[in-house]
Amino acid sequence: FKGAYRKVVEGVNAALDAVVGPLNVAASYVERISKGDIPPKIAETYHGDFDAVKNNLNHCVDALSRLVERMNWVVAEHEKGSVDSFVDESAFEGAFAKVAGGVNGMARDYLALVRKALACMSEFGRGNFDAPLERFPGRKASVNENLERIRVNLKALAAEAQGLVGAAVAGKLATRADAAKFEGDFRKCNGEHRDLHAAPARRPADPARHGLQQARRPAAR
Repeated sequence: FKGAYRKVVEGVNAALDAVVGPLNVAASYVERISKGDIPPKIAETYHGDFDAVKNNLNHCVDALSRLVERMNWVVAEHEKGSVDSFVDESAFEGAFAKVAGGVNGMARDYLALVRKALACMSEFGRGNFDAPLERFPGRKASVNENLERIRVNLKALAAEAQGLVGAAVAGKLATRADAAKFEGDFRKCNGEHRDLHAAPARRPADPARHGLQQARRPAAR
C-alpha cells in the first residue's frame, strides 16, 4: 500500500501488536503457572486493561512465590525440631489461605497424634500400664497397635515378676518365668528372672543355719 492506505494498514498492525503482545505474555504466564513453574513478575509497561491483567498476574505470582517459600520454611523448621512452626494464614487470601490452612491443619493433626502417643509412653515409663490412648483413624491406628503390643508385654512382664515373688515367698523355689510368652529383649528379661530365681537353689537359703549344721556334723576321722 501507498500513501494514506499504507498509514491505515500500519495503524492496524500497530493496534494488533499492542493487543497480541500482552495477550501472548499473559498466556505464557498462565501456562507456566499451570505447570508449577512460577515465573518472575512481568516488568513490561502496559496501559489500560492490559495493565490490570499484568497487575493481577503479578499478584498471583507473588502469592504463589510466598506460599511456596513459607511452606519450604515450615518444612525446614520441622526438620530442625521446631515442630510448632506453621504457615501464617493471614498473609494470604482466598484459595491460597485455604492451602496454607490445610497444610497447618495436617501438621497440627500429626503433632497432636505424636504428643498423645508420647504421653502414653511417658505413663508406661511411670509404671502406669493402663494409661488410656484414643483410637486413631485409618492407618494412624498402627500407632495404637504398636503401643498396645508394648502395653501387653509390659503387663505380662510385670505379672511374671509378681508371680515369681509370690512363689518365692511361698517357698516354691522351683517356679520359673515362662520366657516362651515373650519375644526379643522381653524374653531376655524373663530369662534373667529365671536365672536369678534359680540362683538361691544353688546357695544355702540361710547361711547362718547352714554353718551351724556343718558345725554339728562329726569331724571326719
